[in-house]
Amino acid sequence: MENKDKSFKLTPEELSSINSIRQNFNEITFSLGQNMIENMNLNNTLKLNIENKEKIISTIDDIKLKEKELLNQLKEKYGNGNIDLATGVITLDEKPNVEEK
Repeated sequence: MENKDKSFKLTPEELSSINSIRQNFNEITFSLGQNMIENMNLNNTLKLNIENKEKIISTIDDIKLKEKELLNQLKEKYGNGNIDLATGVITLDEKPNVEEK
């Protein structure tokens, strides 16, 4: 069908179909943007959690070192034994600290 006109008017159905597709595209594009923002927020949260975990592990290591140093000081002062943390009483081991020859 040959038509010499340079412009045509779409049928209401055709125009509705085009607008529906464009609206669908815009909604999907918006959803993708929201998803990317959520991913950025999750990545930032994960990064902060990793940094906090590393700080906590470092603090645990410091506490363990202080505990070890204190226990060594107490061992030198009182000898090997068990400490009752509720009463502060140290019960010495029956084995001597130094092997006798």
